Amino acid sequence: MGGFKLKSDLSLIEKNCKNLHLLFSKDDDVVPASHADKYKQKLKNAHVVIYKSKGGHFNIAKFPEIVKMIFADIKRN
Repeated sequence: MGGFKLKSDLSLIEKNCKNLHLLFSKDDDVVPASHADKYKQKLKNAHVVIYKSKGGHFNIAKFPEIVKMIFADIKRN
């Protein structure tokens, strides 16, 4: 798994996403939380959330925080 290179222009993501949330976990060994800064620089309107632990690379059965985010976005629109 060589990963992928972050493109220099991510403007289409912001254009097509009204509420962009970038979720990271400090115990993620696939996409380190340190990458949050790289994404935030290119996606200025994104809301970055860094969790202390989400079972590594979000290997969890329940994720109530993301459900709340989805419902909040629905209410806003």
